[in-house]
Amino acid sequence: MITIENRNKNYSEVDNRIIDAFLDIFIKQRITEITISEICRKANINHTTFYRHYKGIWQIPETIHNYFYKRLEEILTHFDGEVFFSDPKKFFKEVINIKIMENLELYKKMAKVRTAPDFLISFSRDLANKLVEKESKRSPFASIEEEVYASINFCTAGICFLYVSWLREELKCSLDDVSEEIANYINAKIYYDKTILGRGKLFKINQ
Repeated sequence: MITIENRNKNYSEVDNRIIDAFLDIFIKQRITEITISEICRKANINHTTFYRHYKGIWQIPETIHNYFYKRLEEILTHFDGEVFFSDPKKFFKEVINIKIMENLELYKKMAKVRTAPDFLISFSRDLANKLVEKESKRSPFASIEEEVYASINFCTAGICFLYVSWLREELKCSLDDVSEEIANYINAKIYYDKTILGRGKLFKINQ
């Protein structure tokens, strides 16, 4: 699942078993109800081994969140709004989908816990903020920032919902089909809302 850097193979394998066991239990129980003994039984380890990896249960979701944040940072560091809106399908297939397939089982488990995948929620929020930030630098009007932010947030929330639905196996289609539908939606949204989006700046709308 999550490969811990600078650790030997055996350590990483045990760590992944602990995380896997935690998520299997977390799908059915609240985190406050989970015990270390339960995790140890499911991961087939003893308490001593558990404490070599974690100081307590609270540190497991922290590790998972850090993993997702790192993936998010990798995606957004070199994100370019103009390139994204010129070919959103390529972005989702060659960036987002690849990241998900690198650790598909982890994403599926995270999609089934009581809260939606932290990675996708963070991606939705941070992508919207990044796009608005770029647009704001190009536009002198504060009102445009608010309009763009509202529209992009609506769009990215829909993206999050579709990916979560696919990971929960509620959508009977391929991951590429999901990204294609998202890309079609984004292209249509830009076209119909070109008086709000674009402005001939970040989004480069074809008139």
